[in-house]
Amino acid sequence: MDEFGRDHLGRSLQELGWRLQFDGAKRRLGLCKWKRRGRIVRILSLSRHFARQHGWDVMEDVVRHEIAHAIDYERRGKSLHDRTWEMLAEKVGADPTRILDSAELDDPESKYVGICPSCAAEHPFYRRVKRVHACPDCCRRHNGGQFSMRYRLLIVERESGRVIQRAA
Repeated sequence: MDEFGRDHLGRSLQELGWRLQFDGAKRRLGLCKWKRRGRIVRILSLSRHFARQHGWDVMEDVVRHEIAHAIDYERRGKSLHDRTWEMLAEKVGADPTRILDSAELDDPESKYVGICPSCAAEHPFYRRVKRVHACPDCCRRHNGGQFSMRYRLLIVERESGRVIQRAA
C-alpha cells in the first residue's frame, strides 16, 4: 500500500486514509470499499476464511487487485473493472483477467438455505436472514425481474432443518 500509493499517487495509501482489514466473507476474496452510507471510509478488506484456506499464493493477487481499485478511486473518484483499471492492475502486479468464482474456492456450506416454492432451487445464506427474499431465477423468468411474494423463499437452517422464514 505504501509503495504502490507513492508510485502512482505521490503518497502512500495509508497517508490517504486507507486501511487493510480482514472480514468474515465466505463468498468473495476481497473488497475495496470507499463509501459506506454516503460517508468516505477507504477500506481494503480480505476474507479471513479464504486467506487461511489458500494462503499468500492466492491472497497476494487479491491484495494487489484491491490496491489497484483504491488507486483508481483516488484518481477518478470511482473504480470499475474497465480498461483503465485493468492497466493499473497490471502495473501493480495483479492479474486483471483473473476472476475466481466460489466453486473454484471450495465454497463452504452455508448455515442457511432458501428454497424456492416454485422451482425448488436452493440459495445459500451465510448469515441469519432478516428480510424477505424471493427466488431471483423465478422472478426474472416469470415476473420481469421484479420481486414477487409468489416466489418467496422458505429459509431453513441446514443443520437442524428448523424453518427460519416461511414461503408465501
